[in-house]
Amino acid sequence: MHLPSRGYIVEVDNDGEIEKITVDTFDVLTYECGLKAGEKLRLKMPIPLEDERGKVVRTIPKDSVWTVLSGSSQDPGCLWLEEPGGDAHSWDDDKGIFQVFGRA
Repeated sequence: MHLPSRGYIVEVDNDGEIEKITVDTFDVLTYECGLKAGEKLRLKMPIPLEDERGKVVRTIPKDSVWTVLSGSSQDPGCLWLEEPGGDAHSWDDDKGIFQVFGRA
């Protein structure tokens, strides 16, 4: 399974103070929603991707097959997917993912 380099920084509210945490360890192989790293998902609907101004720059087509990537214990609740083009995208780690994706 191809795992792109994808370290990032997340801001966490720690009792009223914002703390920045570097996320660089991807050690979660099974998500709370039941998905596992390496599983394939099929997109149920097209997804428009927007730039920072809100303009649609491209649309990911319905029926495209995505790969579940490993997640990070440093950022619980975040699920990672790789689209067919190779870009990684984050989603909420809950059953709502199955409204947008089905198992392939």
